[in-house]
Amino acid sequence: MLPRKRRKTAAHDTPTAITFPRQAPLLFSNYLQLALHVLGIATLAIVIVLVFYTAQSEIDARLAQHLEALEEEKLQCSQQYHRNKCHLYTQSSLFGELCEQWQSCMNREKGSIARSKIIMTTYGELVNALVEPLTVKTMAAICVLLFSTLLGIALVN
Repeated sequence: MLPRKRRKTAAHDTPTAITFPRQAPLLFSNYLQLALHVLGIATLAIVIVLVFYTAQSEIDARLAQHLEALEEEKLQCSQQYHRNKCHLYTQSSLFGELCEQWQSCMNREKGSIARSKIIMTTYGELVNALVEPLTVKTMAAICVLLFSTLLGIALVN
């Protein structure tokens, strides 16, 4: 067997630092941009869901309030109907018209509450609550910011 030759070490044989491809900064930038976009969209989605959840709970509370008021009114009509002994009077009596009104009030159903009216009123108040405190100067600044953002997006694409 032949003896092994010792290899000579030179300066260029020492380990070198890790090198990255030339596209690494661009790749990192793209991933960072993607992460920020996903974060922004997720935040916006959460805010939208929270606004609708809050509005829905407000609508449910107002609907319950209107149902409670309707029940109270029906109870008062029933008390008036029985207190004035309307079930004993005929339609031609002095109390006939009032008795008919109390009876129709007693027979009203819960479905007579206009849910859509309550919903639109709630959303209208929500929008008014957001817009009323804004001054003309603030609205102009928001419009300029929105316009410049849209212009910037258009120019980039």
